[in-house]
Amino acid sequence: MTFQKGNKLRKGLRPANAFKKGEIPKKSVLFGKGQKQADNTGRTPWNKNKKYHLKNINPNSHRVGENAQNWQGGLTPENERARRNQTYDLWRLSVYEKDNFKCTNCNKTGVQLHAHHLKSFAKNKELRYDINNGVTLCRECHIKIHTKTGGK
Repeated sequence: MTFQKGNKLRKGLRPANAFKKGEIPKKSVLFGKGQKQADNTGRTPWNKNKKYHLKNINPNSHRVGENAQNWQGGLTPENERARRNQTYDLWRLSVYEKDNFKCTNCNKTGVQLHAHHLKSFAKNKELRYDINNGVTLCRECHIKIHTKTGGK
């Protein structure tokens, strides 16, 4: 690999991004001759005390699951669980197909669509997945409907 004239790297050294993925450069390439060397773990004298010195360790792994700040014992609200399942996805698709993938309010096509429940999702559990309880709306019409009804 050749470098342009005026490059501040000494002869024989390559910038870090010049290495192929998975290629481990020699210590002398990284640190140069006479500079501080890395040990076998890849730690240098500057990062030897750092807890997360390797790329494949997630520094936030101590904040996942039970160790997370807002952990509530694995409880997920019922409405959230009901919206994150395959039945809900199939209901949305069925509503879109029923309305030919266009907004029932303004007849727009080719825009971001939302499946809107006519009767409240949270209050009417028996109608959650009823296709006749849903209409297809574009994003703008969906926002208008919820602002007219005060978010209900």
